[in-house]
Amino acid sequence: MSYNGDPKTAPLDVSEDVVADLTRPSQLTSNYSQRISTDIREPVVFSQDFCRFSLDRKGFLSHHSKIAFSVKPADGKSSAFFPIGLGVNSLIDRVVLKVGNRTIAETQEFAMLQAYRSIFKTNEENREREQFMTQRLINHRAVYEDDPANFDTSTDAPTIGLDFGRAYKGSDMSLLPFARMDGTNATTKAESPVYSIYLGDLFDIFSNQDLPLFMMDDEVHIELHFTPLTSDKRVSVNNDVVAGGQFEIDQSETRMIYDTIYYDGDAMESFRKKADSKGGMTFEYTDYRLTRRTDTKADAFKDITQSLGGAGRFVDKVIIRIGNDLEDKSKTLLNSQYSQSPPAGTERTINLRYNDRFDFPIDRSNSALLFSTMREAEGDTPFITRQEYGREEANVLSVRTLEKHQVRGNLGGNFNWLALRPNREERINNQGIDLIYKNPMPTESLTLMCWIGLRKIATLKDGHFDCYFA
Repeated sequence: MSYNGDPKTAPLDVSEDVVADLTRPSQLTSNYSQRISTDIREPVVFSQDFCRFSLDRKGFLSHHSKIAFSVKPADGKSSAFFPIGLGVNSLIDRVVLKVGNRTIAETQEFAMLQAYRSIFKTNEENREREQFMTQRLINHRAVYEDDPANFDTSTDAPTIGLDFGRAYKGSDMSLLPFARMDGTNATTKAESPVYSIYLGDLFDIFSNQDLPLFMMDDEVHIELHFTPLTSDKRVSVNNDVVAGGQFEIDQSETRMIYDTIYYDGDAMESFRKKADSKGGMTFEYTDYRLTRRTDTKADAFKDITQSLGGAGRFVDKVIIRIGNDLEDKSKTLLNSQYSQSPPAGTERTINLRYNDRFDFPIDRSNSALLFSTMREAEGDTPFITRQEYGREEANVLSVRTLEKHQVRGNLGGNFNWLALRPNREERINNQGIDLIYKNPMPTESLTLMCWIGLRKIATLKDGHFDCYFA
């Protein structure tokens, strides 16, 4: 059929000069048609400690692909749930992406890092999508009083609570029926909910970008190291339920929902030739490196200088968290994936030193300024209340309960994450980055975790996929 001038029927131009970047579908012109194939992929290796998925070298792997998980409730535990701050991400301790024998990306303490990332999810996202996909439940709402003797019940809402579509029964709110893990009998165990995690959440290289697997000669593997079965950090339980018990990951529900994108054969081949003729493709992403420090002595973190590494690299971000990781916190809403605020009336102070200079001329200690520093580091605003971030406000959160856990006592002061973006666009010298950290925490076993975001570049040329630090 001859072309009649109508742009809707224009032939697809796949010459090397005009072929689009097929890894970013949002930028395609309207006449690029695509076909999406969805497969269900089982792990090639599975245990309660580890699983591995192998990917097919065909088409473009969609960043919307996801991995589904479910947990077998422990016997007799009538009400359990994933920690509401990060949901099903609590199952994963470490993630590794490999191409051939090369490690492209690796993140330690993945669950803890995801708890930090989760505070940037909006209330609407948590209520309308995340509670069904991952079981994140941090959605705030005003709590109206039901005491007509002391309040106008139609207008008085002096505190903030949680909201995910269910009313309070008295002063307590229960999870929606589908969200509860119930180990009472075989029937309730079989109804344990299934949740999923996007590949873009597991690895930054997949964030809003499709990977052209059809251009690779080496095998691609995703390796997940699970939170230890005996650690009590996988799930939380209702406050009336006895703590303990092992919550095994259900192998029959552990699957990858694998979306592959295809374009016209000529377009894909032209895309390959164009990429190779221009020296290959490059992908810029962030790889996180963890430094951990645990101490039990009084005033252990009152004034320390902690080396974070990063020598010879570009560091785009520093994320800081402190909390007690040895205490069993399965009878809390957040479990162990939280960051603890210093006691009321005290301040913590931070600064970075690299390339023989401090990042800030004056150490930062003001709580509001530290919150603003975190917002600037991420380019986004955390959706948490003042009492959740610090302890300056004592009565903002509601004393009502979720699964018999008081909202105020569980969330207050437990979202005190810190993040900084180095102000100077400089490569770090061989001394690395030092964190200047002063925090008058109570005497208990505390663990300080610091992630640095290293700028990394992956290259794909002539079927060979490799990576290096920028």
